[in-house]
Amino acid sequence: MLAWVALAVIAGALVAASYRRPKFAFGVAGGLLAALLGYVAWDEFGRRPAAVESPVPWAEVSHLEFAPGYGGNYRMRGRLANRSGRRLGDVRLRVVMLDCGGGGECVAVGEGEARFYANVPAGQARDFVQTVYLGGARARGRAEWRVTVTAAGAGRGGG
Repeated sequence: MLAWVALAVIAGALVAASYRRPKFAFGVAGGLLAALLGYVAWDEFGRRPAAVESPVPWAEVSHLEFAPGYGGNYRMRGRLANRSGRRLGDVRLRVVMLDCGGGGECVAVGEGEARFYANVPAGQARDFVQTVYLGGARARGRAEWRVTVTAAGAGRGGG
């Protein structure tokens, strides 16, 4: 949200400056546009599908996407399906970031855990967004993700 406010302030300042110094204003706008396009291209590595393992057969994670956040965190979006006959409560996910080079070999560069209360009724699925801290890890090559459901507690009631 703060980024959008800053962008609006910069855009307003550029419009005001364009009346007096149009070459400067358009030069700054072009530089900002190039920086934005560079960031979007750099950020695209985090949108790759993740491999999901689950030793917990009644909890299934799918549709995972990752994006860098602030302070070394990553924003993880996905869908959690409850295959049990009871309401799904607490969930724990283990997340591993892999840095994959051009030769096809991958090395783990970050590992973290996400814990949250899912509140998914029996036989249903819910989307979730969680923040995962991976110790400031960044991939130098192509980032791949490995996610494991390590615990999922069923609560009382089926619906």
